Amino acid sequence: MFELDIIADTELRTRAIEAAEKLFRKAGSSAIRPKVNGLLQVAVNEPREVASFANKQKERAQSKRDEDEAEFWESVRILCQGGRNAEWFLKKARDEAVPNQLALKPNTPGAKPTKEQEAQKNLKKDREDWEKQWDRDHYPIFFRYFCSHLLYRVSAH
Repeated sequence: MFELDIIADTELRTRAIEAAEKLFRKAGSSAIRPKVNGLLQVAVNEPREVASFANKQKERAQSKRDEDEAEFWESVRILCQGGRNAEWFLKKARDEAVPNQLALKPNTPGAKPTKEQEAQKNLKKDREDWEKQWDRDHYPIFFRYFCSHLLYRVSAH
């Protein structure tokens, strides 16, 4: 937990504030408060669903022809999964943090499964469990900082 505390107070906080500033400069303060409330609720309760939630919200905004809101939700999705020109995003940070013992080796398609490949299946399950835990630990922290800073900028504007 100590390592998570350090990451939360350094990299996640810094990245969240940078992302919030960038988004605020681009989108301004147009109705951010309701978006932030829903985003934070999903990030805390269902961190693995944030990107999906953002995508659904983007589609709703596009159907209402609200380009500012659609852009907001696309930015949130990119913060989760990455995209064109994205230097940093949560999935990338998670992939970089994977412990060496959980690193997966590529399988050779069509080859007869070996004992090593059977062990890879177990390793894959362990890695998925580790990724779920990483998401549960890091997404709420990141999005708390992100949402808090957006709300601060809106109230100071």
